[in-house]
Amino acid sequence: MTEPPIQPEHPKTRLQGRVAVAYWLLAGLVYALMGMLYPPLFLLGFQESVIAVYLVTALAPVVIRRFR
Repeated sequence: MTEPPIQPEHPKTRLQGRVAVAYWLLAGLVYALMGMLYPPLFLLGFQESVIAVYLVTALAPVVIRRFR
């Protein structure tokens, strides 16, 4: 059995992956900075950070679509 030849990754796909990684790193950094500026609201616990994750996840398609 012969394996199909490996196709090189499309540059646009590579860029989208990098944008997604940068988006999530920036979202984490923003959350950490907000926690430093106002700890009572942003460094409460797991349940409160889940709200931020849901918000960032909901905004991801809108933000990442701008870089396509």
